[in-house]
Amino acid sequence: MKIRLFAILLLAFTTTTAFAAILCSRNADITPVGASFTDSDPCVGSVKLQGISYKCGKIEESSGKLRDFLAALIKNGNKKCGDYCAKRAPGCTGRFKEPSRCGWTVPRGEMLTVGQNAPCEDHCEGKAFIYCSIYHANYLRVEEPMFKDEAPNCICER
Repeated sequence: MKIRLFAILLLAFTTTTAFAAILCSRNADITPVGASFTDSDPCVGSVKLQGISYKCGKIEESSGKLRDFLAALIKNGNKKCGDYCAKRAPGCTGRFKEPSRCGWTVPRGEMLTVGQNAPCEDHCEGKAFIYCSIYHANYLRVEEPMFKDEAPNCICER
């Protein structure tokens, strides 16, 4: 299972690098996907908020960086959920279900290998690919089919 998952990760980066190199970092970008709302009230419903943070850095900083990433994803997820729901209807508020840990991280022992395939370029701070996302899905893309079996984490209500 672990080898198969690692092969999928390498394939994802090999496919990605055919189009363009990744940036050295991405900090807590939040993207709504898979919204589900009632017809009777435009406020009432839910959406899945995927958040992604990564950095091409030094492996020694990975533990602290993962904690920072999770904290930023929670902060930005709360804000995005509130803003998203407020735009749905007057008086609509959002309740974000905060993750207790990253939905996916690159195992520490594989960060350098994944960083080579990402690729973490020479101008980045390091070659280890340090990654944290809210949901376990594709590394760099957020597409609705990837989240069909996931529970929503942003609930809009009055």
